[in-house]
Amino acid sequence: MLKMDLKWRLIATVASLVLALLVNIIWGFGWAFVFWLVFVVFVVGYFLLGTISAASERLNFGDLDGAERILGYTKFPKLLLKMNQAYFKLLQGMIAMQRKDSVKGEALLQEAYDIGLPTDNDRAMVLLNLAYSNHGKRKFQVAKGQLRQIKEMDITDITLLTKVAELEQALKVNPNGMQSMMYGGGRGGRAQQRMIRQDGATQKKTNNRKSSSKRKKKKKK
Repeated sequence: MLKMDLKWRLIATVASLVLALLVNIIWGFGWAFVFWLVFVVFVVGYFLLGTISAASERLNFGDLDGAERILGYTKFPKLLLKMNQAYFKLLQGMIAMQRKDSVKGEALLQEAYDIGLPTDNDRAMVLLNLAYSNHGKRKFQVAKGQLRQIKEMDITDITLLTKVAELEQALKVNPNGMQSMMYGGGRGGRAQQRMIRQDGATQKKTNNRKSSSKRKKKKKK
């Protein structure tokens, strides 16, 4: 049922209900029991599993509107299994991030992580997105801490490993903001060097004037 298309899940649910009612009326509950059981399984599956799988497939194809619409069919997300609640927030967060709503996206991803994702790949993906976002905001120490958490996980996804390596390289270039201070804030250092050179030049000029006045005095004598 997890892999069944949402449309066919809906059709199967309605069909099992209709058959259950008809058989129950004509031959009795005993004959209709199987159809009632199928109907209950689909209904319970809707409340416990939601529409996560179908929405995830849409998102994988880049259909943000479709994924969001299908997620909206899950009317009671708090009734989902804990794992599916986490995936529900994860998908919402990924949609928000792809729409450049980083504040909402980060909050939803953090919520998914806190609820509890089942695999290291999923947890690492969430932390990686948060770390990249913090790196973009120049919160280098926070991103560095999240990178340490990621590296402690057993990641098997090759693409994810590549992205982790890219983040690590980016943080090596600017690990904690110190290089930014050296180069961005280095203007102060260069200005200070100019001041030193100017002071030295002024001092030389002063010394030259003093020696020149001394020579003039000697000539007058």
